[in-house]
Amino acid sequence: MILPGIPCGTVEGFSNPTDPYAKLFKALTAQGFAVAMADKPGQGDSEGTPCLEGGYSVEEQAFGAAAERFVADRRVDPKRFYVIGLSMGALQSPMVAAKGRAAGIITWGGVVSPWYDYLLTTFARRSIIQGEDGNKIAAYRGHWRRVLTAILVEGRDPAAVKRAMPDSHAIVAAEIGGDLTNFGDRSWTFHREADKAPTVSAWNQFDGRLLSLHGEYDWVSEMHDHRLAANIVNRRHPGNALFEVMPGNDHVFTKHKALADSFAKFGQGEPDEAFYNRSVAWLQAEASR
Repeated sequence: MILPGIPCGTVEGFSNPTDPYAKLFKALTAQGFAVAMADKPGQGDSEGTPCLEGGYSVEEQAFGAAAERFVADRRVDPKRFYVIGLSMGALQSPMVAAKGRAAGIITWGGVVSPWYDYLLTTFARRSIIQGEDGNKIAAYRGHWRRVLTAILVEGRDPAAVKRAMPDSHAIVAAEIGGDLTNFGDRSWTFHREADKAPTVSAWNQFDGRLLSLHGEYDWVSEMHDHRLAANIVNRRHPGNALFEVMPGNDHVFTKHKALADSFAKFGQGEPDEAFYNRSVAWLQAEASR
């Protein structure tokens, strides 16, 4: 079962041969795997609150229900059920895997740290690795901390935050290209619920195998989060988890010669099959155990 990333939109992108879901689907089915994907609530064929307005919890629950339905299919061996989580899907993967009692998980570009911590850190980290002035970064991080704390943690309305801290609101809004009525094309309800997701607890309870993959030049996600998931699994089940880096890859499976290139040409690097090939090879080995 493939869990998609955070953007709203249907996963039915098979008419585009370069679409990552289409490429992964083709690579898996070519080797005889049964593959399932579920649209987010309110997207594609799925019913429910429109994705842009919906929350994280209902999305995770929907994917969990889809996993239970998938493993109940008579054509599927429930003992050889695997989850592939991409980006936000990687964060959701241990919770969804628990619903289907998955034998293994593959993650890419995900998060293990609390969602608030990830959001606060990632924008500052991008500034650091692009060589911006340290004093400017410190001030910038302060604006992000004030806004995120007020809206995401304290649950304050963005309009009230704009009135209370207009300078910080303006800087953060300019960074994300909006007026903060939502963030990353998802509701603040989504982000608040994602921050409460029991990700670490779910990894602690996961008894299966894990292949944690990270792109060398993926500046959207944190390398240490991928190591963290593998460390959690291996602490309870030594040898069950692998952490590997895909050379040159950005967040969306294109390859660059340098980190700077991945900023300037995000998603426009050389198409790379490393993730697909490694995922299929690992699944073949695991399914034959």
